[in-house]
Amino acid sequence: MTNAPIDPSSGRADPTAGDMNLAQFEKSRSPSRRTSLLEAMHASAGFPGRSKMPAHLPARYRFTGRNVQINIKVTHEVWARWVDVADEHRFAYGELLELALDALLEKWAAGR
Repeated sequence: MTNAPIDPSSGRADPTAGDMNLAQFEKSRSPSRRTSLLEAMHASAGFPGRSKMPAHLPARYRFTGRNVQINIKVTHEVWARWVDVADEHRFAYGELLELALDALLEKWAAGR
């Protein structure tokens, strides 16, 4: 570390004075070297890397006119079943709720 001159008005070292060498903070000109170094570190740590991660299902966002949010508490098992059905049939959660509610009301009406 360099001995920076002391600023008499504040009593602190002046970080802009002196012969500071900031070359170590310059941007690397070789991104491929940095990338290969990171890949080697990831491999040694057992990190699978971003490219090997499984593809996610497409988002369930659609413009359907549904604009009311509900929050409910369910068990983990119910949530897992809900997501499985929505994913299997590619339903948005709101669409699945509408279909489930319609089916329940139809079942109740048929039982009367």
